Amino acid sequence: MVSFKRTLFFLCLPALLWAGTTGKIAGVVKDAGNKEPLPGVNLILEGTSMGAVTSLDGDYFIINVPPGRYNLRAAMMGYTPVIQREVLVQTDHTTTIDFNLSSTVLDIGNEITVVAERPMVQKDVTSGRAIVTTEEIKEMPVESFTDVLKTKAGITEGANGALHIRGGRASEIGYMIDGVAVSNPMWGGLSVSVENTAIQELQVVSGTFNAEYGQAMSGLVNIVTKDGGEKYSGNAEFYLGDKVSSHKSTFLNIEKINPASLMNADLSLSGPIPGISKKLTFFASGRWFDSQGWLYGRREHSPNDVVYVDSTAVLSLVNSPYNTEPFTDANANGRWDSDESFTDTNGDGIWNTGRLNFVEPYYDDNRNGAYDEGEAFTDYNLNGRRDNGFSGDNSLAAMNPYRKLSLQTKLTYRFNSNMILRYGLLYSNVKNQTYDHTFKYNPDGRPTHYGRAFSHTLDWTHSLSAATFYTLKVNANANIDKEYLYEDWQDARYLPNILTQIPGREFYGGGQDKSYSRSRYLTYVGRFDLTNQWNRTHQFKLGAELRQHDLSSLAYTVDIRDTYDWVPTIHTPETSTGHNRYDHRKPFEFSGYLQDKIELKDMIVNLGLRYDYFHSNWKVAADNRDKMLISASRTSLDDLRLVDVEAKQQWSPRLGIAYPITDRGTIYFSYGHFFQIPPFAYLYANPEFEVISGRFNSILGNANLNPQSTVTYEIGLKQQVAEDVGVEAICFYKDVNDLLGSELFELYSRGDYYGRYANQDYGNVQGITFSLEKRRGRGLLSAAMDYTYQISESNASSPTAAFEDAQSDPPRESQRFVVPVDWDQRHTLNLSVTLSKPRDWCLSLLGHVGSGLPYTPDLQGMRTDYENSERKPMQYSFDINAHKDFYIGHIRTSLLLKIYNLFDRMNEDYVYSDTGRATYSLIPTYTADHGGEFARHYLSDYLSRPTYYSPPREVRVGVALGF
Repeated sequence: MVSFKRTLFFLCLPALLWAGTTGKIAGVVKDAGNKEPLPGVNLILEGTSMGAVTSLDGDYFIINVPPGRYNLRAAMMGYTPVIQREVLVQTDHTTTIDFNLSSTVLDIGNEITVVAERPMVQKDVTSGRAIVTTEEIKEMPVESFTDVLKTKAGITEGANGALHIRGGRASEIGYMIDGVAVSNPMWGGLSVSVENTAIQELQVVSGTFNAEYGQAMSGLVNIVTKDGGEKYSGNAEFYLGDKVSSHKSTFLNIEKINPASLMNADLSLSGPIPGISKKLTFFASGRWFDSQGWLYGRREHSPNDVVYVDSTAVLSLVNSPYNTEPFTDANANGRWDSDESFTDTNGDGIWNTGRLNFVEPYYDDNRNGAYDEGEAFTDYNLNGRRDNGFSGDNSLAAMNPYRKLSLQTKLTYRFNSNMILRYGLLYSNVKNQTYDHTFKYNPDGRPTHYGRAFSHTLDWTHSLSAATFYTLKVNANANIDKEYLYEDWQDARYLPNILTQIPGREFYGGGQDKSYSRSRYLTYVGRFDLTNQWNRTHQFKLGAELRQHDLSSLAYTVDIRDTYDWVPTIHTPETSTGHNRYDHRKPFEFSGYLQDKIELKDMIVNLGLRYDYFHSNWKVAADNRDKMLISASRTSLDDLRLVDVEAKQQWSPRLGIAYPITDRGTIYFSYGHFFQIPPFAYLYANPEFEVISGRFNSILGNANLNPQSTVTYEIGLKQQVAEDVGVEAICFYKDVNDLLGSELFELYSRGDYYGRYANQDYGNVQGITFSLEKRRGRGLLSAAMDYTYQISESNASSPTAAFEDAQSDPPRESQRFVVPVDWDQRHTLNLSVTLSKPRDWCLSLLGHVGSGLPYTPDLQGMRTDYENSERKPMQYSFDINAHKDFYIGHIRTSLLLKIYNLFDRMNEDYVYSDTGRATYSLIPTYTADHGGEFARHYLSDYLSRPTYYSPPREVRVGVALGF
């Protein structure tokens, strides 16, 4: 710890820094006649307080400029002022704007206006990246920023919808919003929602990123949200929609169109706060999204039905408190009366009717194989009628509904031209259910997920001079997730476990998923940054970040069975491997770096060094073979000897070089070391260190995990080939080590085995990308094409692969050589074409074509070849976005149309491993089909999996109002 404190002091001594959310404008001002540099020229960004004065060499720079479009004015006595309009500024980049001023008579008030041309080749780019502006996002047929990311080179989508940048695992992507890290610390991904309407600029770095960015190995997504303007503006969009598909044999209820099954409202407003001049501005947006989804079930059963339970268990249930309490029918009226005695099974002092619906035996007098009115039967629940185990009403039930409310607010107070204070709030609230195929005919037995997330950021920016500014930011963000059927584990609606007993390859005929989970993840961040433009050549950044996490988690399953007298029970964490709980785990992170951006006439160099420190502040078992790891062998966790883990530290050098080869092209090279602590869920899994006796029944977390590491090499070429056409080609290679995997142990007790997460896995990625961009220019057409060829290989795609191999019967030998990972898509092509006339209409088409993802062939559970040796079918999809605008004064009205999966393509995300197709399996060749028997479903119904396919075609229509 002493060495860490010394390092911390060394790094913090100069200053500290935050991730970039601003860009720079620079250039030279010359006399239009003699081409000599002009000193003392005033340059002003109109509508802001930012500007500069040219030096003796005629050059200037303006730093700390938020991304967006500006008008830049150059003026000097004796010269005609010139205004460059639509100057685009991008995060972490330099926009070069040169001026040529013509001399004139002093009292002439004319000025020259020029529309700035955005260069096709950004010459200070030293690695692969893509930047998308708010205007571009608006025209695309996308619902979220992740849909935008999918269109970029080097980014692929796995079968489960997770994004992968250049072949890395999904958790290897870092996410930032307004310079604040917002990655979910437990599982990776984005921790809080941000809607497209709130995004000013979206940047994705798929190559080597600068030293100021860390805790990511594959790529970085940096989102800058909108600030409020000095003028009021607003927008409101409303959509209705539904799935429109002909694939009714796969998707239940798909033929019925209900426009209200999807509703979306998106509102935004910005401007000055009334009564406080124009110093305080705001931007606020909100979105309400409510979808019934496209996966439906049918209520043949209710959770109360007892269908597939064996006869012994049925008799036990008949005598349980969950059935009708027996009574003496003294007056023989077939019902209980208040003066009649009864057996108080549950001891509550009142007579209770049964909640279970049995398949009650009957006497088939006429031998027709069906119950007829009047035939005798055994009335298990004493309700006076014969029940058949089918208490559902056969209504349709949405099985993947999704509802979300997201809000964003940003307040900006400009004290003066040098000091700005910002407050930002992001909030999201989600309620949804996940499709479970086994609950297709008992849909009300599934739990519901409830998620809330928020992020508060306070940002103080102070410009000390035209060349230096610092920023202080503090942030708190949180995720609170719950999933349950009923929140109270003692809820009387919970039913016995035995109701979920089913034959093989059959749907549940009753019962419930009684699992409960609750998690709360808090992260507090403090940062101070300093940026100095030392001269025209060197821009220095140096800084640090502190993150303190506070993690809590609870997971259990309600246990109701005769062993516990039918009393709902949740076992204590000390006595049950099915009950895991930890409170206030507090891992700590620190990082610091030094970065120099060197902008020479013929070369740009990004040179940096980063330091990372991490401490999990938890323990591991002192001896991984200690028999006290078996939960049944100890009375408490104190019986197991634990030791504290040590902190992890590493240094990461970064280098990027760009060399302009012509005035229209540049070549660049980058190299870097990247480290990332595995997702925290793997550090604190199984917090009670409980191993179940036997062969590989348990896997433990490991708070002593080392950082995962990647070394990346990249070379790229960018070239402008026409006035509004540019191309880019990139070659890259990644060497990945210390990936999260699992290691295996046998206890001293012999015969007891378990797994533990460890830095066991490794891999490599190599590939090329090619991008072509056609900007709109003076016509109607803009287009982009991104192609990726890559080979992503590893010894394992999942951290639990080695553990699962050991679990199999017979055990499989784990991979000793690299094979394609689950998301290894060799060929990916994205195409975007837009025809538009600003302030009138727009039609945009987005297409995606990808080769098949790998799968592992097997037959009846036995592999027939090595892992991921075969390929699924190729995939493609096309989406459309169209709008027509009408103006009445400054009020814009738009008619909107969006179509996703235009050609209703059934892309096979998952396949049966014995055929490589989602459409059929060999299972019927060796499995009996009990369809047609009482309460049984046909095997073809069970094997028809709607989740194996991508969503069917979706059509949305709407209207928008703006000013």
